[in-house]
Amino acid sequence: MLPLLDLGSVDRVFFEAISSQIDRLEHVLYDRFAYRTTAGTILGKRELIQYLGGHRIRVRSPVILEIDRITTDRTSVHRGLVRMVVNDESNESTITTGFLHVWISDDLQWRLGYREATL
Repeated sequence: MLPLLDLGSVDRVFFEAISSQIDRLEHVLYDRFAYRTTAGTILGKRELIQYLGGHRIRVRSPVILEIDRITTDRTSVHRGLVRMVVNDESNESTITTGFLHVWISDDLQWRLGYREATL
């Protein structure tokens, strides 16, 4: 779980989950989660977990370079940059990507409701 009082670490927890703890995504992502990829594709919670679990792409060593937050009682919008190593079936590259995360509180924890990535 991601405690309400630990809003400062939720993005780090998400990036750790996609890099090495994919099973944690079940608890990190909001049930109606949506992810707009850099290619413009929309993935839901199940599709993202299956995609990462299928090892078609591997994310390693994520480092958040910058982040800005705007927070209300039950919503927190995070905009930032992250650098990570990405492996697909034939290539490995280090990328820096922008992200927009919308976190939603259910009074017990923060869950990621929306993610958008840009190159």
